[in-house]
Amino acid sequence: LDDPAVRGFVVSGRDVTTRVEQEAQLRVNESRYRLLFETSHDPVLLTDIETLTIVDANPAAEQAYGWSRSELIGMAVTEISTEPDATAASLRQAGTQPRVSQRLHRRRDGSAFPVDGAFGSFELDRRFAVSVIRDLSERVEAAARQKQVESEFRALVAESSDIITVH
Repeated sequence: LDDPAVRGFVVSGRDVTTRVEQEAQLRVNESRYRLLFETSHDPVLLTDIETLTIVDANPAAEQAYGWSRSELIGMAVTEISTEPDATAASLRQAGTQPRVSQRLHRRRDGSAFPVDGAFGSFELDRRFAVSVIRDLSERVEAAARQKQVESEFRALVAESSDIITVH
């Protein structure tokens, strides 16, 4: 301003209130997502649909499958399935519509267990599938026990020489 050749200056400004508010809301939403992801009792896997590579896994996934998060990340999702082709197809179809399917998955020790998988997708720089996995082992075992008990009851009634009534 001490230079006589400078007769003035131009100031340009932009209201960034909306952007700052959006960034704050994004941080809140990311915190909520992370909390849901980390505290879910069901395994949750985030998978790159194109490569079928697991890009994130929650603590419940570690517990269910027996691999650490760092081992799961980078693993092909088909490696945890006893039906890799069907699992790949379900994930690729999740790119077009949310879906639920029953599969057999595999733990680190090689044992198989039945699951319900709910798949949805979203896009950032590429397409991702979010898979929420529900272990059906207890439900399947309970149904098998009930079927066995019913079968034993029917056999008992059929072979009994006494009169049996059920009320």
